[in-house]
Amino acid sequence: MCKSNAVGAFLAVFLLMVLVSAGFCAAKKKAKKEPAKEVKAEKVEVKAEPAVAKSKTLVVFYSRTGNTKKVAEEIANALKCDIEEIIDTKDRSGASGYLASGRDAMKKKLTGIKEIKNDPSQYDLIILGTPVWAAKMSTPVRTYISQNKEKLKNVAFFCTMGGSGDVKTFVDMEEATGKKPAATMTVLAKEIKKAEYKAKVEKFVKALAEVKP
Repeated sequence: MCKSNAVGAFLAVFLLMVLVSAGFCAAKKKAKKEPAKEVKAEKVEVKAEPAVAKSKTLVVFYSRTGNTKKVAEEIANALKCDIEEIIDTKDRSGASGYLASGRDAMKKKLTGIKEIKNDPSQYDLIILGTPVWAAKMSTPVRTYISQNKEKLKNVAFFCTMGGSGDVKTFVDMEEATGKKPAATMTVLAKEIKKAEYKAKVEKFVKALAEVKP
């Protein structure tokens, strides 16, 4: 009786193993037959940034006291253009610097200036700004023109002064550049102190906008 029960248990375990093995094989074959699902990559649209147009105008100036700098920055802000400050290597501060500057201007001397950052040949219009020294342009501006005359395509002038001499200064600048200015502007020192020069800048900028390079 015990032997019969043992045989029956063995057969039951054997059949169970056969069934499990058959189920595993069937599942494996089914997995082989099912094609892999295609995963489509989502397209990501990349919008190109619009090209930023390079400024076609450059404001170039020298300022001993800061007056010409204020006007130059106002012009550059109005036109949204590049700006270049001429840096003189000579100390022109104080009363002695003021007198020496006048003498240098009268003699049309040149001076040492630091290396410029912007190439004027890359611009359609150069706006030159200077303080009036003895009815002449300042020595650093004369030096800049001397070094870059052949790179100037079109020019416009502005000057700052305490009294008079603007007309002769503009003639001096025209002769030095060899070009007739598209527009000119004179700003008095007292107008700068009271911030009354901004209306002149607006008029100057408007005149430049009407000029075709």
